[in-house]
Amino acid sequence: MGNLDFANNAGFSWCCILLLVGGLTMIVLGPLRAQSRSGTTLNVVLGIVFFCYGLYLSFGYRGGHYYFSYWVLILPAVLITRTIRSSNGGKVRRREEATQTRYAELQEAQEAYAATIERRSK
Repeated sequence: MGNLDFANNAGFSWCCILLLVGGLTMIVLGPLRAQSRSGTTLNVVLGIVFFCYGLYLSFGYRGGHYYFSYWVLILPAVLITRTIRSSNGGKVRRREEATQTRYAELQEAQEAYAATIERRSK
């Protein structure tokens, strides 16, 4: 299966697998609607780059020197975390807006009730 040889070079093989999984996850999570257009573009483009580099190292690489920075493993984790937080942020905002709307309705009802009691007491 290409260069994935866990018996002889497990570190290289795991890096290839992590590149593939991280890139694919970034591509899938990229188009979430809670993100800005630039955030979506960044996730999808970098996801494609990581996935293609992982494919190349897994199946097309023929030996010699290769460049592998640990940022390649850290960046997908950071972008995935940012994507999940931004999607949860939208839920929190909607929940707060609903709470404020309910509070405003309750306040209006209390004012109407107070006005009714005031009219009855006169």
